[in-house]
Amino acid sequence: MTLGVSSSNITITLYIARFFCLKSRTADSFFIGVSEIRSMEILEKILRAELEKVCDPLDLDIVELFVKRGKNGLHIKVIIYRGSGVTIRDCEKVSNLFNSRLSMLGQFDNENYNLQVSSPGLYRELRDTCEYSLFLTRPVKLILKEPDPSLGNAVCLTGILEAYKDNTVVLNENGKLHRIPLSRIKKTKLNG
Repeated sequence: MTLGVSSSNITITLYIARFFCLKSRTADSFFIGVSEIRSMEILEKILRAELEKVCDPLDLDIVELFVKRGKNGLHIKVIIYRGSGVTIRDCEKVSNLFNSRLSMLGQFDNENYNLQVSSPGLYRELRDTCEYSLFLTRPVKLILKEPDPSLGNAVCLTGILEAYKDNTVVLNENGKLHRIPLSRIKKTKLNG
C-alpha cells in the first residue's frame, strides 16, 4: 500500500511509519502492506479516509464502518445513508468505486477481503450519538431504562426524532414534544 502524505492523512501515515519502523522509499510516501498493519484501529482509519473520498461526492454519509480480520481475510462492512434514501444502485456504486480505489492504491493486492455495503435499514438501532443528528425527522422507537411518571409510566415511546442537542433527544409523539435525556434512554431504533 502506498500512502501519500497529505493534510488529511499525514497523522495516520506518520503513525504507521513510526509503529512499524519502516523507511520511506521516497520523501513523501510509505510502503506498507495491509497484512503488516496489525492495529485494526489504524486500518479502520485508513479505510474510512478512502471511503469518505468515495461517499462525499455522492452526498452519502458513512453511518458505520466495521472491519474485522478473520481466517479468510478481512471483512469490511459499510453502512451508508442519505436523507432522501439509499438505493441498491447507491450501494453498488459505492462498492464498485471503493473496490477500484483500494485496487488503485494497491492496499489489498495480497489480501483477501469481503466488502459489504448497505443502507441502515428500516429498524436500525442507533449506536452512536452522532446518529441522532443524522436521522432527524425519521420515525423512531425509544425504550427507556425505567418507567417515566411524567409520560404516564411509559417505557416505550414512538414518534418523530425532532432534535438532538446537549445529550437530549426531542421526540414528537403525535404533536406532543418530549425532551428526554440520553442518560434515561436504554435503546433507540429507527421505526420504519
